[in-house]
Amino acid sequence: MGNLPSVFQNKVNNLKSNDQESFYSSNRNNFNNLKKINIDEIFKGSSYIYKRKVELLFLNGNMEEKIIVSRNGDYLITIDNEKIRIGDVKEIYIK
Repeated sequence: MGNLPSVFQNKVNNLKSNDQESFYSSNRNNFNNLKKINIDEIFKGSSYIYKRKVELLFLNGNMEEKIIVSRNGDYLITIDNEKIRIGDVKEIYIK
């Protein structure tokens, strides 16, 4: 093992970055790729098995993405066991 060849090594003059230097920001007010639906449509059709990812537009203007798993009376139940009052929801969108 004493007569091993030496390793060739170049100097590094410029650093290469594997990190992402840009980001993507979604405009929440752009509804072009969303389809407005009725609450009953969440649970109908072949795409609903036990949960549905939706965008909820609330009366106060906030828009949030939630995963809806069921409806219980006047409430929508999310996968995080959050109860959302249907009266607080202005519109529902799916992608």
